[in-house]
Amino acid sequence: MSVSIRLSKPAHIDVCAVDFDAEDFRRALFQHGLELAWDWAMSCPCQQKQSAPGARTVLSSENRIICPACEGSGIMYVNRHETVGMLTDSTSEVRFANLFARYAEGSVLITLPPEHTPCLNDRLVLKQGITIYEEVLNHKATVYRPRFPIVKRPMWVGVEDDQTSSELITVGVLYCRSADANGVIISTEWLENFHFVVTDDGELDWTLAGVSAPAVGTRLGIRYYGRPHFVVRGFPHTRRDLYKNDVAEMSDRYLVQHPVRVMCSPEFLGARTPPSSADVLGAHAGTIDPNLP
Repeated sequence: MSVSIRLSKPAHIDVCAVDFDAEDFRRALFQHGLELAWDWAMSCPCQQKQSAPGARTVLSSENRIICPACEGSGIMYVNRHETVGMLTDSTSEVRFANLFARYAEGSVLITLPPEHTPCLNDRLVLKQGITIYEEVLNHKATVYRPRFPIVKRPMWVGVEDDQTSSELITVGVLYCRSADANGVIISTEWLENFHFVVTDDGELDWTLAGVSAPAVGTRLGIRYYGRPHFVVRGFPHTRRDLYKNDVAEMSDRYLVQHPVRVMCSPEFLGARTPPSSADVLGAHAGTIDPNLP
């Protein structure tokens, strides 16, 4: 018979146990937390075909660049949920900042209720608040959207002729320039509510510009307001389902689901994700040849 080395277990380990009060935290979560939209990240099953003369055609591990679900990123977003979470600046934790250095910039730690446990690459979008995005994109059509939906932000500013007075303005796009078909930047600064408007869906509508709008296929540089988008990158806690002891009833300890906490990075910092499932589907609707590899 082999030797069995058993643990030595102290007596009365449940005495003076201090348990986390999940109900009190849930109450605080809904009192002080922020509303979030939560998108599930799923690995896309699409595959690129590879073939060569005289060789058989095989499926590679590469995702299809024309896939309507992932647009070649390999990740598709599905099943949006409404949730609530506590957000804290991750760089305030010395260990986190030391580990990730400058890559921690803009990252946050988000605590969520236990029934909304996220997975790697899930997307969490703040439903209130703004951040500033800037990007270069191709001018596609009369109505289209940049990578993130544009948010029209109301704000009080000083009156031009009398800055002691204030007026309420609403701004979605802060700056916009484009290049011509040869890639040379043009002098026109495209202005919101003069050349284009921002729709309620966060899209650019160039109807106002008419024939003077940028040519389809030319490049456009834009700076605009949008909601903060975060992508799940890490899991600081190994597990959050813990045992609790009911001292008053002198009962055995029982399993309780506790809040989960994840480390998230801003999506625009190189996240391997498509703009959004709706945007990808809209961009390719009716244009995909099923016979293409």
